[in-house]
Amino acid sequence: MAEYDLLIKNGTVVDGTRMPAYRGDIGIRNGRIVAMGNLKEGAKRVIDATGMIVAPGFVDTEMTHELSESQRQKIARRSALHRMPEPIDVAHSVVFLLGEAGRNITGTMITIDAGNTA
Repeated sequence: MAEYDLLIKNGTVVDGTRMPAYRGDIGIRNGRIVAMGNLKEGAKRVIDATGMIVAPGFVDTEMTHELSESQRQKIARRSALHRMPEPIDVAHSVVFLLGEAGRNITGTMITIDAGNTA
């Protein structure tokens, strides 16, 4: 049985913790990032992100659920869309960039932040 719904492998991960970027994997289950690092488990779908940067930024994950509800609402209100992006939003962007529709997109960073930096 697959551990993850989606596994993004071999990308250069910039995880927003102010640690240096590292080559690693991101495991997503039920629309949430559940693991990052050198992942060995299988997935229903695997995307090879070799040579690409995966930088999810501030995304609504299990880590953000450690914050109080008022803190999370304050963060969401900062964004133009009044919500936080979810891991599935990042995954959809990666799928697009690695698929046929994104074949001519190079050297671009896509910001997935629900308008937080708008």
